[in-house]
This record gives sequence, structure tokens and C-alpha cells, in this order.
Amino acid sequence: MPGSATNSLQELASLYGVQTAYYGVDHKRRPASAEALLAVLISLGAPVQGLNSAPDAVRQRQQELWRCVTEPVVVAWDGESDPVLVRVSGKISAGRWEARLELENGEVQEWLVDPSDLADLERLRLDGEEYFLKSVELPSSLPLGYHRFHLTIPGIGTAESLVISAPSKALSWGDKPNVRGWGVFLPLYALHSDRTLGTGDFTSLAELAEWVSGLGGNMVGTLPLLATYLDEPFDPSPYSPVSRLMWNELYLDVGLGDSISQSSPSSDVLDRTKATANGPLVDYQETAALKRRVLESQATDFYSGDSRTKKGFLRFLAENPEIERYAEFRAVMERRREAWQHWPARLRSGAIQPNDFDPDACRYHQYAQWLAEKQIDGMTSRASQNGVAMYLDLPLGVHPAGFDTWRWPDQFTQGIQAGAPPDLFSTKGQMWGFPPIHPQKMREDRYDYVIQYMRHHLRHADVLRVDHVMGLHRLFWVPQGMDARQGVYARYPADELYAILTLESKRHNTVIVGEDLGAVPRYVRPAMKRHGIKGLYVSYLEMKGASGLRKVPSNSMASVNTHDMAPFAAFLKGSDLNFRIDKGLLEPEQGEEALQSRVKMTKSLRRFLSDLGLTQGPWASSEELLRALLGYLGQSAAPTVLVGLEDLWLETQPQNVPGTEMEYPNWRRRSQYSFEQFSRMPQVLEALALVDRARKGQDGES
Repeated sequence: MPGSATNSLQELASLYGVQTAYYGVDHKRRPASAEALLAVLISLGAPVQGLNSAPDAVRQRQQELWRCVTEPVVVAWDGESDPVLVRVSGKISAGRWEARLELENGEVQEWLVDPSDLADLERLRLDGEEYFLKSVELPSSLPLGYHRFHLTIPGIGTAESLVISAPSKALSWGDKPNVRGWGVFLPLYALHSDRTLGTGDFTSLAELAEWVSGLGGNMVGTLPLLATYLDEPFDPSPYSPVSRLMWNELYLDVGLGDSISQSSPSSDVLDRTKATANGPLVDYQETAALKRRVLESQATDFYSGDSRTKKGFLRFLAENPEIERYAEFRAVMERRREAWQHWPARLRSGAIQPNDFDPDACRYHQYAQWLAEKQIDGMTSRASQNGVAMYLDLPLGVHPAGFDTWRWPDQFTQGIQAGAPPDLFSTKGQMWGFPPIHPQKMREDRYDYVIQYMRHHLRHADVLRVDHVMGLHRLFWVPQGMDARQGVYARYPADELYAILTLESKRHNTVIVGEDLGAVPRYVRPAMKRHGIKGLYVSYLEMKGASGLRKVPSNSMASVNTHDMAPFAAFLKGSDLNFRIDKGLLEPEQGEEALQSRVKMTKSLRRFLSDLGLTQGPWASSEELLRALLGYLGQSAAPTVLVGLEDLWLETQPQNVPGTEMEYPNWRRRSQYSFEQFSRMPQVLEALALVDRARKGQDGES
């Protein structure tokens, strides 16, 4: 491989924000191959076909960057912005520049800039043309919000930048009541009761919140509640939604109707639903089909009803224009039954016509989204009345054949999927199956899509978990045809993404929690702290050899484990590791090392909790050990302790095994006990009472 071409490829990668190497969990440097770098650069739009074209691509990229007069986005922390960088060539016409700042509230500020008064911060000669880097000051004390800065330069034209004036920190736990609280966690598909049809619904969350409140708790957490494909294609994963802007109609309480239609589940539907609800796994397709029958009947009654009753519905559609496009997309998908990438060019481009879909199907999806918004609003209001915060989850990606990739195709990369490099639990790495957002295109779009999906969640979340918060900084990209061991990291504009998070957090009165688990670059947690983004303290990851557990920090949500980990009883036995070894997810030698390490960890945990006087001795039962661990977390400085309900009855089967597809029925396992059952179980009530006493009776100095 020619040295000059290799150097040019690495320079090109740097110009596009692509890392040419990273350090693995073994602390060894992993250089990216030329093939992987080329594939990633092509997906980013680099004009490169092979290694030999890299030098020309570098020159073109430099020209592109220097011909960008102003950055598309500028951040003003706490209303104070750094000067706006301006790039101009030596060919510009003489004359003053016209600056205009349009504030979000409609106010406009205008002023003139004399370029001769501006120092040259940098000079560059590129292909015979000279470029200058200057800067223009923005007014101070900008109000919080999204503003537009326009700079008109004679001979060039007008450049526009989005100015995000954001608080430096997101909403703090201290801004919320009941700071030293606790809550429970259970996936909504796993939650079921005598009332529900196949899975839990939005009413189930309200009922769970009311129950938790009665026990002294103040939070309920669950997995993402977004729309998923439950027919063809079929993918129920809450982390592969059809859209990050639409709710999952599977979770509608069809018994509530729309307060206008009186349609309710027929005895036939109820009988069939009960038949599907007896097994250990959720039958998504059957449950979704049965619920849809009821909802379609309700929708028919609704659309044929008095027009005065539809005012709220029409107002909802007007305020959420993407819902009509979403409904059309879903209706076309149902008729064609194939991924949108295989549609004719006209449909792929978004030019859907009325004869492309069944109008009843389109109306159904509009109606379902309206009902979902109403029921989620009712659920969160009911929880709030009981003093319970809703802890919602924002997934990192979307389904590759979903609405979002069709509606905003330029916002997503082509030929790339996100993933994770090899680690101790997935020695071959992970491939997550969804396309990453394009870091440059989302800036050029002024983050319109990003802001939309943030607001969709923040309208209802008291606390929002941001999945894989490291993705604000960088994301692991795996080119098509390669495995995760060949992936590379692409960088993201973290400062701008944090600004959106902090601004929307304050506007919606929502605490932001970042999922900062696994391999976390050293710069991520300082950035989270700087911007008031809380982290996670997960006991499994805090067992530090013979010293036991690391002290729980005051800026993290504490829990025993997460939905991606083995339940506590399985963790103690090491059955999760044995499963990975059996399925070839861990090499035998690595598996044996992991099992030995697990034995040491559990012994250390037993000794640690025994030394604190939280157990009767190092050989406590699994239940006693769990309660001791919950007590330790409860006494800590953590603002909130989240308790996985399934751990309380010593469940051994996980909800998800990362890195698996056919090997395990991820996202399908129903809770072993119904709400009516576990809400009365002595071991559940006693464990939660222990947590409540620990939270309210200690000073948080563990």
C-alpha cells in the first residue's frame, strides 16, 4: 500500500471525523483497515473510489470546508456565544457585511460589519486561491432558544447558522421533589394483568405507578414505547422502532376507546386473547391483530360520528403533520408488504398518492396515534397525581426499513450499521442492524429531526434515559459485508447535541440520564457532568475485586442490573455465561475466565455486604443477598434507586441477550407473575419496604 496514499486516506478520514484507530477493552490499539475507512468515507459522501483517489478527495474536502462561509450550527452556552467563524476567499467584493439575528420570539437584531476591522485568524492557499478565517461577534445575553443568524457578504451571498442558546446544564435532580426516591422497572410487553389483552398497556403503567406510590416509591421505568413492526416485516425490538416520533398502538388500552365510540372487545376477541396470554412468551402478531380488530371498529364509529367530536383529533393532526405522512407510509407498507427500499422510485422518493394505499388503513394509523397520545398523556397525568415520575427510554436507532429512514433518507447513512467492538461479553463484537444518523447531514438540517424526536419523548417523560450516551460523541460503524471486528468509530458534534438536550430538558422539566455503561471514552463522563446529564450506577459493573462495590455517586441512578443483563439469581449462578459459551458467543477459554471471574465477584460481594452488617454472613441465600444489595443502594447518595421487579422473585431468564438473534427470544418474555399476583407477593412487598426504609431513613453517606 503506497505510503502517500495511506497518509492521504488517514487525512481524509480526519477531515470527515472518522477515527483511524481505537483502543479495545484489552487496551490494545486497533487500527482501521483501508477497506473499512473507504466504506465509511463513501457512506459519508466523500468523493473517493479507492486508495489512489484519496489525495484528490482530500483537496475537494478542504475546498468544501473552506467554502462553507459559516458553520450550520453555533452554540451559545447560557446565552453567550463564541464569535461566529467566517471563511471567505480573497475574491470577495469590497463593502460591509450585513448581519441579522432572528430570535425565536420573533425579535430581530441587525448590524453592519466592516471586514477590515476583523483580524485574520487563519490563512490558507488552496489550488491557487487564498482563503481567510475571520470571526463575527454575536450579541451577548441571548435568550434561551433556537435563533437564526444570517450574514450577507457582497459577492458571496447570505450564509445562515442555527444558534442554539442553551443552559449549560440540564434539569437537576435537585429541581425535582423527593430527590432520594426509588422506583420499579418492568418492560411493558412483559407486564400483564387480568384486565389486559396479551400485553400490558398504557393504563397498566398508570396502575403500576399507583401501586408504587402506595408503597412509598416515586418512579416507574420501562423500555421504549415506540411503534414497531408487528406483522410483515416483523421486529418487536423496542430498540428498532419504525419511528422515534410515533407510539406503539400495541400498548393501547382498547377498553378505553376514544370516549366517543363505545366499541369494546367482543367475547370472541377476549377468548382468543386469553388463549395467547397463557404462554411464557408474548405472541405479538396475534395480540396486535386482535387489538387492531377492536381499534378498527372504534375508528369506523369515530369517523362516522358527529363532526364536532373530531375537533380535537383534527387539531392534533394539524399540530403533528408528520402523523399523516406516517399513516400513509404504514398503509403503503401494509399493501405492498415489502421494505420501502424495494418500492418503485416514486414511492421511495415520498410521492405517495391516494390510490397507493387503503384509506381505511391510513385512517386507522392516524386514529391509533391520536389515541396513544391521549392515553400516554392520561397515564403520565395519573402517575403525577400519585407523585410518581415516568422514566422513559429514547433508543439510539430506528428500523432500517422504517418510517424515519424513508421520511428523512439523507439523515441516515447507507451501507453502514451501528454496533459495538468486541468486549469481554461479546468477543466478536455486536452489530445492531440499524443505520447511524449522518453527523454532517443532521447539522445541515439544523437538527430538525433530532429536535422532533427529543420533544416527542420529553413531552411525557419526567426522566428520560438516553440510550448509549457515548453516541453523542462517537459511534461504532460497521460497513456492509464486514463484521464488528472490522468496524471504525465516527465522531459526532457532541457540543451541539448536548445543547439540544439541555435546552429541551429545561423546557420540558425533564431530568436526563445517559446510559454510560461498557467501554466509555475518558472524555464522556466529564462532559456529562459539565452539562448535568446523570449517569447510571449498575452494581454488576461496580464490583471491584476484593474491595467490593464502588461507592455510589450522587449524580447517578442506581440499580442492581439492566434489561440487557442477567437477572440477579442467574448472575449469582453464572448461568448467563454458560448460555453464551453454549451458543458460541464466548470462546471456551474466554468463557472459563469469565466464569472464574464471576465466582470471585460474587464471593467479594458476599463478603462486602456481610462486613457492612447487611447479611448474616457470607453464605446468605440469593434472596437475602439481593435484599442486602438493595439496602446498600437504598442507603446511598444516589438520587434514585431503580428496582427490577423480576429480580424480587428470583427470575433466572433475561429479557434480552445482547448479540443474539435466533439463539434467544429477546423482547418476548412475559413476566412470570401477573400484576395482581406480584403486587401481593410477600417477598416483593418486603423487599420494596426495605428499599423505602433505606431511602427515607438514612443520610445518603454510603
